[in-house]
Amino acid sequence: MMSMTAPLALRLLEAGRLPAGGTVLIHSAAGTVGHLAAQLARSYDPKTIIGTASSPARLDFIRDLGAEPVDLTDPAWPDRVRAIAPDGLDTVLDAIGGTVFAQGLDLVKPLGTMVSYGAISTEVPMIPALGLRSRSVTGVSLYGWQQARPDEARADIAEATRRWQTGELRPVVHATHPLADVARIHETLDARANLGRLVATP
Repeated sequence: MMSMTAPLALRLLEAGRLPAGGTVLIHSAAGTVGHLAAQLARSYDPKTIIGTASSPARLDFIRDLGAEPVDLTDPAWPDRVRAIAPDGLDTVLDAIGGTVFAQGLDLVKPLGTMVSYGAISTEVPMIPALGLRSRSVTGVSLYGWQQARPDEARADIAEATRRWQTGELRPVVHATHPLADVARIHETLDARANLGRLVATP
């Protein structure tokens, strides 16, 4: 099953300008968008894919996706990332915001890119313009992309669909619930317990 989260994951990586042989950090890599980004990142021929999560089950899930798992509940998680990528990160995909965004930005190497596409923490990132030190920060909105570049947005959908059809991209459905039980979906999301997607059916 392929949804619009796959084209979003692809657009995030494109916006992040991940180079061949580079290193990418994907926050919430076991989640709806993150687990797709972790799979799609392989096509960029990176040296290292790093994914964060907040439970043992999610860390195991990230490892199964072929990424290096990092426990975001560990206050020293940035040090763990530095140990994996001592030269810094080329790309960071962040949907958490707040302190995690600031810590992630500090890990980006010069000429690297920080991509923001949400704020799970409810803390909108504050960007220190004078402290960027030749690093780029960009935001991605799927709706905004579709409005600004409709042809390219359709191409993203076609490419994500092609990769799904060939088996290169395998969306994982954690659970399916009737639309009447949508509260259960929100409870799972709030608990950050899902491995992959949650689906609501009519």
